[in-house]
Amino acid sequence: PEGEVLATTHTLDDSGTRVTIRPEDRLAPATTFRVEVSGVTDAAGNTLETGSWSFTTATRALVGVEE
Repeated sequence: PEGEVLATTHTLDDSGTRVTIRPEDRLAPATTFRVEVSGVTDAAGNTLETGSWSFTTATRALVGVEE
C-alpha cells in the first residue's frame, strides 16, 4: 500500500560498490513498489544523492524462484 514502509535487510558486496536490498516478507503480487535510498555516505564521508526507483511485482508467483 502507498506510503507503507517495508522491513528490509541489506548487504554490501566485497568490493563495496553494490548493495542488495531484500524485503523481510514476500511482496504482494501485482503491486507497484517504490524504493528510496537516502542518507548513504561513501568511505570519504560524502553523502550521496537520494535515489529512488519503482517496480511492479508479477501477478502470480513464479515457479522455481528461490525465496
